[in-house]
Amino acid sequence: MAVSFARKILIAATVLGITARAGGLIVYGNPSEPNLWEFGVIARNLIEHGGFAFFHPNAPSAYMPPGFPLLIAGLYAVFGIGHAAHWILAAILLAAGIALPFVVRRIAVQVWDHDVAVVAFVLAMVWPHLILMNAGFTGLPISTLLLALAISVAIDTRAKGFGRVAACGLLLGGYSLIRFEGLLFVLPIGYLIFRQMSNRSVRARIGALVVFIVLTAAPLAPWVARNYAVFGTPLLSTSAGFNLARGHNEFTVGTGRDPRTGEWAELPGNPPVALDDIEESADELARDRYFRAAAIEYARSHPVRELELAMRKAFYFLVADFTHPADRIVFVWFPTFVAFVVGLWHWIRTGRGDPAQQALWLVFAVQFAIALVFFVVPRYRMAVAWVPVLFLAARTLRYASCSFGRSFASP
Repeated sequence: MAVSFARKILIAATVLGITARAGGLIVYGNPSEPNLWEFGVIARNLIEHGGFAFFHPNAPSAYMPPGFPLLIAGLYAVFGIGHAAHWILAAILLAAGIALPFVVRRIAVQVWDHDVAVVAFVLAMVWPHLILMNAGFTGLPISTLLLALAISVAIDTRAKGFGRVAACGLLLGGYSLIRFEGLLFVLPIGYLIFRQMSNRSVRARIGALVVFIVLTAAPLAPWVARNYAVFGTPLLSTSAGFNLARGHNEFTVGTGRDPRTGEWAELPGNPPVALDDIEESADELARDRYFRAAAIEYARSHPVRELELAMRKAFYFLVADFTHPADRIVFVWFPTFVAFVVGLWHWIRTGRGDPAQQALWLVFAVQFAIALVFFVVPRYRMAVAWVPVLFLAARTLRYASCSFGRSFASP
């Protein structure tokens, strides 16, 4: 009876989750004529002008990570710039969004057991923030899937030798091509790898970490070399200063948006080159350096205001971004907040000594720290929303076991 009931729940959650993701992508993403933001502009310039450019088609850019624009450009090269490429891209993004709950289930099996995995899968399939990841054309479903896969591989101690470490590094390197902060996740995942190799010599453990770090950075090496050739300096991006300034200026509330309209706020200041006037790569670099210096100076000269902003960002990340029209809806933000509170409490009570569980919360903490340094938007939380969901699943099953003597997933 219990197995039959669990199977029905699994089927219902899967159907509902897939339908909601597909519906969100079709209704809000509009695959026929999608808004591809900066990524689409760069992809078109790659196809039409032969260069990775954004503000000006003839000015090589390093403003955005290369992974997602290259994927779009690859589809354009094969299928042409039009409906076919956009619908295939929609299918790829949808597949990544659907695959994430299956990876969450695998992590739950590795860290806890099959019963927790069933609950985690059901929750991840119907979780509002994880469904909303597919409500537009961004690389978020792909990058989030790659991050979860990297952690799943790192946790899997059944794999022997350096193959697991190498695979983990390449997956995280793929994430870094879409989100540069992927390099920072070397810290929690490297910690996990080091802890799980406790039966090996220190030399072997250090060697594994070296392999992991090198293979994480390797996919970015051609990009950095290209930027060195273009800008004369080995940089990852020319958008860090602009994004830093979004979270540190006299008007921001910590989200980058105008809280009255929900739209992106204009940055104060007088950059050396306006966006419309960018004609060469040096202009883009000059803007980045200007905004970087302005943000640092503002933070240095307004310590009390910076403390206020940090508290606001923490609230927007951990509770809800009420400046965002979707995130402020109660059934969107409330489950994620509950999962964080209950999940963190459950971990502190039952699993804080487990390296795998520590690594999961460290991944969450790294993303949280990035938001505090820059600014908060719902997609930054979506990227790690599945971490508290795992712990909520473990807590839910523990409560059910204590209340009813067994879990609903067991016969």
